[in-house]
Order: sequence, then C-alpha cells, then structure tokens
Amino acid sequence: VNTSRPYDDALLAGYDVLVIKTPERAVPDEEAAAIDRFVHAGGGLLLVGDHTNLLGMGTHLNALSARYGIRFRYDSV
Repeated sequence: VNTSRPYDDALLAGYDVLVIKTPERAVPDEEAAAIDRFVHAGGGLLLVGDHTNLLGMGTHLNALSARYGIRFRYDSV
C-alpha cells in the first residue's frame, strides 16, 4: 500500500503490477504520466472500482483508464 509517495518512475520501477483500488482522489497529471510510462514499458495495471461513482471513484478511474479504451460505468451491473 502506497499512501505517502507520489507514483513516479523510480517508485514504479520496483514493481511488475500496479493495483489502484477505489481511489478517493484524482491522480495528479504527473503521476498519471508516470503510470502511463510504466504500462507502456510492460507493467501491469489493475484498476478496481465501485459499482457506483461513490466519492468520485469512477471518475478518478476513468481519468486513468480512458487512454487504454476502458470506461467505468456508474451503475450496479
């Protein structure tokens, strides 16, 4: 669990897969860019959302997932 460091190239270099589960805040642009570089370099990205847009979680995930053609919907299905 990472709650104290921003996602950057140095941090992500130590991992094979990044799991982001129900984010309650938006991922800053600099961190999103580092995550994108991580994925394009072969790193895995698992995004876990809520079945609604509780606390903006779906919105925050969509900001990351859109570049990969994935969209979280705000429904209970």
